[in-house]
Amino acid sequence: MPYGMTLSSLILDFCVRYTLATLPTDKSTIKHIHYVDDLAQLAQHQDDFFDLNQYTAPQGLPLTTEDFADEDEATFYGVTLSDGAKYISYSHDRWQKLLNTTLPPEPTLRDLLSVVALITHQPDLLPPFVEPCKNLLQSRIAVAANNTHWDAPADKSLIALIKSFLDLCSNSELPVLQRHIDVNIPIKIYTDASAYCIALVAYQKDQPVLLRQQVLSPRAKDLYHTNTKELHGIAFAIETLRRMEIDRRVHFNHITIYTDNTAAQSIVLNQRVSSVHGKQTIHLLKTLRYLQDITDDNLGRFTILHCTGPSNRADVYTRHPLLALLTNNDHYNDINFPPTTTNTTLSLMAIKRPASVTTLPSAKHPRTTSTTTPLSLPTTTCPPLDTSLLEILRTGATVNKNERQQLLHQLHHDYGHEGATTVNKRVRAFKISWPNVADEINKLTKQ
Repeated sequence: MPYGMTLSSLILDFCVRYTLATLPTDKSTIKHIHYVDDLAQLAQHQDDFFDLNQYTAPQGLPLTTEDFADEDEATFYGVTLSDGAKYISYSHDRWQKLLNTTLPPEPTLRDLLSVVALITHQPDLLPPFVEPCKNLLQSRIAVAANNTHWDAPADKSLIALIKSFLDLCSNSELPVLQRHIDVNIPIKIYTDASAYCIALVAYQKDQPVLLRQQVLSPRAKDLYHTNTKELHGIAFAIETLRRMEIDRRVHFNHITIYTDNTAAQSIVLNQRVSSVHGKQTIHLLKTLRYLQDITDDNLGRFTILHCTGPSNRADVYTRHPLLALLTNNDHYNDINFPPTTTNTTLSLMAIKRPASVTTLPSAKHPRTTSTTTPLSLPTTTCPPLDTSLLEILRTGATVNKNERQQLLHQLHHDYGHEGATTVNKRVRAFKISWPNVADEINKLTKQ
């Protein structure tokens, strides 16, 4: 019975119950072989199977557990064990079969699907970017088949993507990971996020034990700010460990998570979201509340440290040309939410919400008048400066009120901290004489 992180304890329980119901009368020769095909078994002394004896023992079927240690048997189930079953990797035979694949001169959509179908679902053991690219390619092929049929000739652009995918696989090495994760040994997790992907890589004793990647949804890719994506990376790491702890009923003693984003680190450490993040506040707050829930309000047990970008080991796992090309494709984006600047946005996420008439005015919340035109969420596109204004700024001359207002207009397009930072950078870059720039920015952001 293959068992791993994709097969929960409840499913294993169901499998045993079903087996008991269909067994012959003589059950004396039955023995359960428990095979761990990925990193689900966190410690050798922990075994979910022992909990199932309460169902099997009363029926005269006390079960024993046995781990496969023979490399030939393990490869048959889809993995390769090495060094006395201490390390685990993807099946070398299956991987070599994929590398030896060649496309026919005029491949059909069915031929392309047969290529990506050679990769089994074992994301823990696959090289970086293989699993997310495979999933996106499957989606592209399925969309093309729905528009035509499976035996239709494949489009040249789709064939080129499959060839790029095969090149990615041929240039990648199969990771060799520790088979067991010891919960008593400190674990270090590096997280990072790009425009379209978040990743984590975990180490114990400076050896990699876990690599995970997650492609951002179209909405997250287009709407979320960098700080929000980086916070999602931390949440991805904590969520992964908590699933392990809950599924295996274990407890990691020392967890350190590294991020190269100080804003995300501050949010987790202080467990509060400041309004300085502007329109991203609601997304950040939602993620923080989620972290507090899955950790049972014990978020403090996770040590969150800052690391520089070059020292972040997860940085190389968030960007790849093929993955970037697949996520920018029209078929990837939600048809109900195309990534354009003309979309109507949700008014509830707008920072400058329309004022409403209050029924019970107070000193803290005075009565205000309603507006007739609702405000929409500001765009994140920075408006280009006027050419004549650029010439004035390059001379280092003092800017007048109108020119300052055009610079401050940046805050309306990238509201909050990022907008203020952009304005300050332009003031410094063009050597603008603007002594009270901070006061005017603060005054505008308080409106």
